[in-house]
Amino acid sequence: MDGVTKGHELQVLPKELRVEKRVSNAVRAGAIAWLPIIILAPVALMVEVVPAAIGILLITGLTMRELRRARSDLLPHLELADSGDIEEATHRVAMMAKRERNWRRKAFLIGVLSNLELRAGNRENAEAMAREAVRHRQHRQPVLERSLRANLAMILALGGETDEAMELLPQKPTPDPVTDTPRMVVWARNGRWEELVAYKYHRLPQMQGMRHSNRVMALCKAMALAHTGSGALKLQRYLDEAKPRLEDEFNYLSCDWPELAQFIESHPDLRHRRSILERA
Repeated sequence: MDGVTKGHELQVLPKELRVEKRVSNAVRAGAIAWLPIIILAPVALMVEVVPAAIGILLITGLTMRELRRARSDLLPHLELADSGDIEEATHRVAMMAKRERNWRRKAFLIGVLSNLELRAGNRENAEAMAREAVRHRQHRQPVLERSLRANLAMILALGGETDEAMELLPQKPTPDPVTDTPRMVVWARNGRWEELVAYKYHRLPQMQGMRHSNRVMALCKAMALAHTGSGALKLQRYLDEAKPRLEDEFNYLSCDWPELAQFIESHPDLRHRRSILERA
């Protein structure tokens, strides 16, 4: 697909953040992809939800050591971003990506980094990183590939490139925690309100690094309900869920999306951050 192979944007990436595919047998044998952080959410509940953790192991082939590493190394950095310190979170994830030598894990980390750059308001850098992350097709890691392409789709949609964004999403709109947030943003940017109202997305565990995605999905749902007049009670419930933790939390979404900016301005719940108790 031409949309994911553009090369000129990659020039902004430092060499150490380029994904170089290793072809030696030793590296192929040891290459273990990290799942996107939203699909690793059950890991943090491993003691309480053992079957979920075992399911992840069986589906992905990840070792328990890799799961613990993903949880301990990355989730705290995403919690920093959720708390407002995106600059420090970006720096820490960038250091992890620079040190990583496994091309699959590096692709995953660059995908995470692109999302942080997007949230920091650096959409050009975010797009370049997202394109770099999808440059090598992850044939044996469909979950990883699906998430990386969906992340790029969201970045493109926010910049107004909705046609290419739609092509990057899985064609079958099945609820999927890996792609739900990008899909809902792309649909909202496209004005596909009826589909959004009907879509039953997966809420993520309300834990570190996950809450922001839940608020974004609730925001898209609320916007769709308002456009279709699908019920004041439902609308208020999603407005409550979308209430930001930080006053500027949705700025990166609305900066080039006048319709969303107007929607946020017209709903006080979306202009004021949660109380200290709600943010716990």
